[in-house]
Amino acid sequence: MSEMSDFQNLPLHELSEKLVDIQTERTQTEDRMFFRILTAYHLSKIPSMLQVKINSPDRGKIPINFYGINLAPSGHGKGYTTNMFEDAILSEFVSKFMHKVMPAQAENHLEKLAVERDINANIDESRNRVQSEYERAGVYTPAFDSATSPAIKQLRHKILMANIGSLNLEIDEIGSNIVSNIDALSVYLELYDIGKVKEKLIKHTAESKHFVPIKGTTPANLMMFGTPTRLLNAAKEEEEFYNLLETGYARRCFFGYTRTSSKKILHDAKAAYEALTSQSNNTFIQKLQTSLGNLASNTFAHMEVQVPEDIAIRLIDYKLTCEKEAETLSEYDEIRKAELTHRYFKTLKLAGTYAVLEGATEINKTHLDNAIALAELSGQAFNELQRREKPYVKLAKYLRDKDHEVTHADMMEELPFFRGSNQYKQDLIKLAAGYGYKHNIILKNQFVNAIEFLSATSLKNTNLDEMIISSSKDLAHGYQPKIIPFDKLVNFGKNDVYNWCNHHFRDGHRQEDNALKGFNLLVFDVEKSVSIDMAKMLLDGYKMIIYTTKRHTSAEHRYRVIIPMNYTLELEQDTYKEFMKNLYTWLPFDSDTQVGQRARKWSCHNGQVELIDGELFDVLPFIPQTQKNEERLTHTITDNSLTNLERWFANNTAEGNRSNQLIKYALLLVDAGKNIADIGSRVEALNNKLPDPLSQTELQNTILRSAATKIQNKGKTDV
Repeated sequence: MSEMSDFQNLPLHELSEKLVDIQTERTQTEDRMFFRILTAYHLSKIPSMLQVKINSPDRGKIPINFYGINLAPSGHGKGYTTNMFEDAILSEFVSKFMHKVMPAQAENHLEKLAVERDINANIDESRNRVQSEYERAGVYTPAFDSATSPAIKQLRHKILMANIGSLNLEIDEIGSNIVSNIDALSVYLELYDIGKVKEKLIKHTAESKHFVPIKGTTPANLMMFGTPTRLLNAAKEEEEFYNLLETGYARRCFFGYTRTSSKKILHDAKAAYEALTSQSNNTFIQKLQTSLGNLASNTFAHMEVQVPEDIAIRLIDYKLTCEKEAETLSEYDEIRKAELTHRYFKTLKLAGTYAVLEGATEINKTHLDNAIALAELSGQAFNELQRREKPYVKLAKYLRDKDHEVTHADMMEELPFFRGSNQYKQDLIKLAAGYGYKHNIILKNQFVNAIEFLSATSLKNTNLDEMIISSSKDLAHGYQPKIIPFDKLVNFGKNDVYNWCNHHFRDGHRQEDNALKGFNLLVFDVEKSVSIDMAKMLLDGYKMIIYTTKRHTSAEHRYRVIIPMNYTLELEQDTYKEFMKNLYTWLPFDSDTQVGQRARKWSCHNGQVELIDGELFDVLPFIPQTQKNEERLTHTITDNSLTNLERWFANNTAEGNRSNQLIKYALLLVDAGKNIADIGSRVEALNNKLPDPLSQTELQNTILRSAATKIQNKGKTDV
C-alpha cells in the first residue's frame, strides 16, 4: 500500500465546521456529528439543483448528490438547523434558482424538446404541447417530506423537461414515517448513482395520460431524520429500516447516530443569550447567504468538475484501503462490507460539493481529504448503528430498570416489540434471561392466578476483598458491619471470642427483621455427614475455607465450609430461605438447615483451618423464580430413594465424565469404610439410574477394580 494509504485524522471541511460551530453554540448541543451530516446535505443541494456533474476518468460523468440518515434524541436541534438553512443560508440561492435559473433553463430546453418532437413542421403547435406538458407536471418543489412513486416520477419528468433541478426528499421522524414512504424509498435506491429510474408499465386511459419519455438524469438528495428509539424499536419500523440498508442504503448514505442527548449545561443566562445572538455569527451567515446566492447562476448550471489524475489515484487508493478492511469482516457482516467497499463513491460526490462551493472546476486534495474525513466519521456512526440492541436486550434492560413487577399487558403497552404470539413472547423472555445471565441481570418470574409477573435486578460481581460480614462478642447485639478480604476469614477458625454473620443488621441488632439485604458468602455446617477430605473432594474446584468446630473429633468430623459467591445477592427473607433450600438439595452431603436464616450466627473456634483456592460459586442456577433455576430443576434427578451423596453424583455425571465420577463415588465409599460387596451394589445401583449407564464389563474392570485396589492399600491416596 502506498504512502497515501493513511486516511486517518484528515481535516474536515473548514466552512462546514464553522457552520457546525454555530449550530452547536445556538442549540447548546455538544455532539457535532448530527450537524455535520445535516450541513453536508444542505450544502450538497446547491450543485445538485444546478445539475453539476463530476467528470472522473474511471467513472465518467456522475451527478453530485447526497443521501443521509441522521438519528439523534428529540430536542437535539434538527428544527433549528433546518430553519437556519432554509430561512437564511440557502434562502437567496433558492429564490434566485426558482425565479431566474430554472425559468431560463426551462425556456431553452423546452424549445429544444419542441423542435425534437415537431413532426408536422408546426413548431408553434409543438411548442404549445410541450409547454402544456411541462405545466401538467406540476410545480417544482425544492424539498418535500413524503412522496409516492408516481409523484416522484412526475416531478422527475418536470425536472427533465426543465433540464435543471434535483429531487430533494427530507423525511422527518423517520421512525414514524418509514413504512408509509417505502414506495418512495424504493425509487430512491435507483436514483442515487446517476439519477435514472425505470418507468413502470401502467394502463393508459383518458384520465391517466403518459408523459412523453425523456432521456436524461435527475440528481436525487435524501435526508432521513429521527430519534433512535422510534426507529430502532425492534418492531416493523426497525425491520423495514434494516431491509433498506441491506438492499442498498448502507452504501449510499452518510450516517449520523447519537444515542443520548449531550446538551451543554450553562448556568449563566447572559452567556447563553450571547451564544444565541452572536453578531459575528450573524454576520458570517449573512455573508455566506450572499456568497451561495451568487452560485444560483446560469454560468454554474451544468458545470463539470474535473477529477485530475493524482486525485483519481488517491481516491482509488482510498477505495482499496476500504476494501482491504472489508476483507477482515465476517462473511455474515454483509451490510458493513457493502458500506465499506462503496464508501469511496459517496466520498467522491461530497468532494464535488466542496469544489463547487469554492467555484472550482477541479477537485483538489483538500476537497477529497475533507470528504474522506466525514466519510470515516460516518463509518464509525454506521458501526455504532449496527451494534444496536436486540429486542431481548432491550427487554432485559427494561425489566432491570423497573422498580416493580410487570405483566405481559404492561410490556405490550410500553414496548412496541413485545407483540405477537404467546410463543414469540416466551421466546423473547428466554432470550432476555440468557442475555441477563451473561450480563449480570437476573430475571425473575412468578405466576399469580395464571398471570405471569416479571422483574429483574442487576447483580454486582463479588470482589474477594469485599466480603460482607458482621461480628460481635454478644449473642444478639453489637454486630458491627464489616467489609473484609476473603482470606482474612481464616481468623474465625483461629479464635473462640467472636460470633459472626454473613449479613449486616440495622442498629447492629441480630434478628431477622433487622437483616439488611446483601450477602456474598455461603456457609455450611457439616456434622458427621462426610469427612473433611471427602468434602474437599466433592467440592473440588471451589474457593473455600474449612475450619473445624468445637465438637470435631478424628472419628466424627464436624466443620464449617465458607464459600464466596460469584455475585452479591439481595434477597428478601422468604426468597433467601428458598435459595438456601435449593442449595441444600444440591449439596452432596447433609448440612445444618438452620443456616437458611439470614440472622443465623456462627461462633469462632480455635481449630484446624484450611484456605483452598478455586473458583467462586455460581449462584445463578439456585435463585428462586428464575429461568436458570427452572432449567436446573428440569434436569435434576429427584429420586427420593437416593441419598444426598448419590443424588449429587447422579446430577453431576454426564456422558463425558461418567467413568471418573463413578470412580470418585466408589473411592468415597471406601473412605466411608464400606466393603467391596456393598460398594459394588451401590455403584451398580447408581449407574443404573444414569441416563446412559456404563456396561457391566466396564464397571467391573474399571470402577470396582479401582475400589478394590484402594481397599487393599488402605491408608494410601489413590484418587
